[in-house]
Amino acid sequence: MDLLKNALINDVLNTHCSDPFGCLGLHESSTKKGLSLIVWQPEATAIRVLAIDQDTELAKMRQVDDKGLFLAEWPKTQTRFHYRLEITYKDNSTHTLVDPYQFPNTTFVDPSHHQASLYKSQGAIRAGAKVNDELTIQGTRFAVYAPAARSVSVVGDFNAWDGRTHPMSSNGDGIWRLFIPDVNHGARYKFDIRANNGDILPHRSDPYAQRIEQFPSFASVTCFDNKHAWQDDIWVNRPIEDIYEKPMSIYELHIGSWRRKDDNQPLTYLEIKDQLVPYVKEMGYTHVELLPITEYPFDGSWGYQPVGLFAVTSRFGTPEDFKALVDALHQANIGVIMDWVPAHFPADSHGLANFDGSKQYEYPDPKKGWHPEWNSLDLRLWQRACRKLPHQQRGVLVRRIPH
Repeated sequence: MDLLKNALINDVLNTHCSDPFGCLGLHESSTKKGLSLIVWQPEATAIRVLAIDQDTELAKMRQVDDKGLFLAEWPKTQTRFHYRLEITYKDNSTHTLVDPYQFPNTTFVDPSHHQASLYKSQGAIRAGAKVNDELTIQGTRFAVYAPAARSVSVVGDFNAWDGRTHPMSSNGDGIWRLFIPDVNHGARYKFDIRANNGDILPHRSDPYAQRIEQFPSFASVTCFDNKHAWQDDIWVNRPIEDIYEKPMSIYELHIGSWRRKDDNQPLTYLEIKDQLVPYVKEMGYTHVELLPITEYPFDGSWGYQPVGLFAVTSRFGTPEDFKALVDALHQANIGVIMDWVPAHFPADSHGLANFDGSKQYEYPDPKKGWHPEWNSLDLRLWQRACRKLPHQQRGVLVRRIPH
């Protein structure tokens, strides 16, 4: 079949492709007389193909469609190779990138995980594509469960939030995947989802994100930084005593309102650490209980309407800052209990409601789980998208968010 007449190409050009690897990237030509490279860059005016590890030019691509489809061909004597793309855009700027559609294995092979640890293969995960013994291309493997979607793309700062640029691939299990080279720690992203009926939905935050920004972006953030050096070995390795024979005194607090600054702003994780630890120690408490700290958009909910069950709220600082708070409490021989509330979630457009154009997280019948006074929905915990969330979230919390 002529690659340029492949039905998948039409899907790509109309931004509803579910199998971009079937047409984009390097393929055997339709005549089986060589290799063909197809690239879709809607804002490009010219593209050069470069060697993966040096600036040697391998080809100049020709534009074969006014929507931004480019083609390069090599004779049969050419063996398969890895490459970079030097792209010239309509504003005459240039940018060099590694084409993600040459690394299907890194996209489709999930990290090894137990079935109760789905979070280890969902969301944004640091990954690498091995080119040879000397070169591995680092980046991020994105995955999201959206079984009712017609197409899904990753959008973020790395592609100017253009949903045409990075279409994800589905292999029929409801999970959309894509490895994007050179997307590293701290990259902002969301998912651009087209419903099965063709409707383009609002950009969704990642349900498995380990960090989500506050209003107005609510962007998910790749979170691979694990620099905190834990100093709580004495606490972690303490002898397990009979909890029924030892007194327990719990101090419950909401971080956002426990104490405020002079300008009435809440304390950060690091600021509350410096005040809370000596206070709780002096008062003789054995534990602190934190009201919900998983990410939530509405301040007035106090965290009881979460949308990011795998992210500590960013309104008080970074995940590393939160680790420092927990570490300091443990070093002071104070246990930490976190309220865990996988019950109902808000209907905000960036969140879980109608996530892929269908009711993956909520009940289809609003009489079963719609709270008009809160504009929130009950989690349908027996549904596949929800049923393992409580167990998985508990696993992440036990592993010191995010580990």
